[in-house]
Amino acid sequence: MNEENKNKCVGCGAKHHLKKALSLLAILLSVFVLVKIVGEIKSLKYIGGANEPATIVINGTGEIDAIPDTANFSFSVTEEAASVGDAQTQATTKTNAIIAYLEKNGVAQKDIQTTDYSISPEYNYINQTPISSGTRVLAGYDVSESVSVKVETISSAGDLLSGIGSLGAENVSDLTFTESNHDVLVKQAEAEAITDARTNAGRLAQDLGVTLTRIIGYSNQSVVVPGPIFYAQVMSVGSDAPVAPTISQGQNTITANVSITYEIQ
Repeated sequence: MNEENKNKCVGCGAKHHLKKALSLLAILLSVFVLVKIVGEIKSLKYIGGANEPATIVINGTGEIDAIPDTANFSFSVTEEAASVGDAQTQATTKTNAIIAYLEKNGVAQKDIQTTDYSISPEYNYINQTPISSGTRVLAGYDVSESVSVKVETISSAGDLLSGIGSLGAENVSDLTFTESNHDVLVKQAEAEAITDARTNAGRLAQDLGVTLTRIIGYSNQSVVVPGPIFYAQVMSVGSDAPVAPTISQGQNTITANVSITYEIQ
């Protein structure tokens, strides 16, 4: 074989080896890509696309019944006079007398709070006709003060309501009952709700044939359902003295609702 033919054979062999190498490389790349795809599919833990873990949401409820030991109510005093100063003096005198009475009967100063104070003009209308409202004339001024009260000795609430009424308190309202350890009771109800949710989660996971992996979401809400409040007022025969209303604080039910989101496999 001459030198030219030898060179041709060498060139053909090199091309052949290069093609084999390229083919092998292509196969290896294809296998690598396939393995990666299969691996991603096997490790995929999502529903409906990326970034959405497979989850279940479980609710739980806890309830605590509590007897209230604290009463809250509010009252107001309103006085009208020709001048602002006179109206303020009258309103302040009456309000101070009521507050002094409350403090004398066991209500702490910290539990008495002014919640609103207002001064407003009052007008009369003269020379009114069917087609005219007449002329507006200043009649005087109203001064009003609103006060909220917390009573820690709940058994005295009825006497206090009667007493402030006799001293000129108006708009006595917003009577509510609560517990001095309310925050502790709320936490107890929430703990019961969490336990209930965990029990429900375990039962549902077993029914679905899935495994709970971790908690990825939590929310809670606590509400207080007050029991009925009863009022009664009995007047003594032949007496104009006010009789203290009989008040029953009933029972409050503190309910906690929680929602726990679990990631599942």
